[in-house]
Amino acid sequence: MSFNFPQIPLTLEETKFLNYIMEPTNELKVKLDEKIKKLPKNYTIQHFRFKDETEPDEKKCEKCYKLLENTYTETDILMSNSKVFKNYVKNKKNIYMLNCDECLHMHVGINPESNIIEFGLIEYYIITKSKMIHTYSQYWWISGFVYWPANFYNIEIKNFII
Repeated sequence: MSFNFPQIPLTLEETKFLNYIMEPTNELKVKLDEKIKKLPKNYTIQHFRFKDETEPDEKKCEKCYKLLENTYTETDILMSNSKVFKNYVKNKKNIYMLNCDECLHMHVGINPESNIIEFGLIEYYIITKSKMIHTYSQYWWISGFVYWPANFYNIEIKNFII
């Protein structure tokens, strides 16, 4: 999950190897299966990526919430590296999202505690089973968190800059 994107397409052999090393452990598979059973059928991901080590203000939250509302369906799952935005959405509308209240910061690279790493892996595996990804980013690039699984698993991805 780096922003060092390959400039050429990955070969089938490379993709198979990457999928092999990303295979969850048996313990994590049990937790993942429990979560997936609770998800909407044929779900899509609404992913909002905010700048590292910052949280969006009220104005940014409102703007992003409007973007979310424009494309949201009942089968969508909201994912974000911002607890502030997730709480903002939670207070506005009943939109499905995974909960990680014990995580201080949602970005694995910033705060590599074991519970955050596990939560990040669960989110990654949920992304790999999605039908489509809408991703909104404050950066000019697509977040590696959704870019890589979209490429490894041939998931349609639409990128929007916020």
